[in-house]
Amino acid sequence: MLNNIDIDFENKRKYEQECYDKGIHCTVIKKILESSEYNFLGYIHRLTDEADYAGVDGYFSYVNPKTHKATILSVDFKFREKNYGDVLYNWVHRNGGPGWARNPKKVNDVVINVVLCDRIAHMTTRKDMISAYDYMNNKRKIATPNGEKNVMMSIEECIEHFPDFVGPIKF
Repeated sequence: MLNNIDIDFENKRKYEQECYDKGIHCTVIKKILESSEYNFLGYIHRLTDEADYAGVDGYFSYVNPKTHKATILSVDFKFREKNYGDVLYNWVHRNGGPGWARNPKKVNDVVINVVLCDRIAHMTTRKDMISAYDYMNNKRKIATPNGEKNVMMSIEECIEHFPDFVGPIKF
């Protein structure tokens, strides 16, 4: 028997699959890499349910044109329908445990936030979120109707506290 959490997770996966089918994932990654002067090589979407639970929606590869070094990063995509001029980081999960921004079981290298209405994206590294843990932990938590609590950061805060932050990027 499915509970509400399972249904919610399946709806989110279905929604994200629709975004992937529209080509949004690759388009966003290409634009983010172009802004950093890297060359996009490819993207592989969600391999297993276990990877998805670990915060990995897929893997993308790119090459640095100056050094010719190729890199592969795991990525977790977060989608928003409206642009509020900020970036949300899930701090407390609806079950009371750690949200994806501070969950040690999440293994993704980067999180890409996509604002669909304005076709804007931002990228944050897991390393930066870990380094800014104390700062984020001391921010006011924004409660959501489903019981989660999020940290809201302005773009300026993200740039200040996340050295590898990229965005906003139009795609």
